[in-house]
Amino acid sequence: MEFWDRVKTLIKSKNITQEGLAKAAEINFSNMKQQIFYERCPDAIQATKIASALGTTVEYLVTGEENNPLAEENKSLKEKIKKAIEDLR
Repeated sequence: MEFWDRVKTLIKSKNITQEGLAKAAEINFSNMKQQIFYERCPDAIQATKIASALGTTVEYLVTGEENNPLAEENKSLKEKIKKAIEDLR
């Protein structure tokens, strides 16, 4: 399940344990372990708590993508700046 793969990656990057995440998210560690083992997504409330404890969004944990409405605008601005810098050289 990609949800739990993303959770595991974030846990590792933040140097915490699954048990530490469960405590931070205020969810039952035993239930979380079972969900991971059986590759079952948590319910919406648990997913929200997990995402919050990891400093990310449920959308990222589920899809791997962040929904940032300014992302395209930022990309366009970066390209314009890059072109302007190249034109100055």
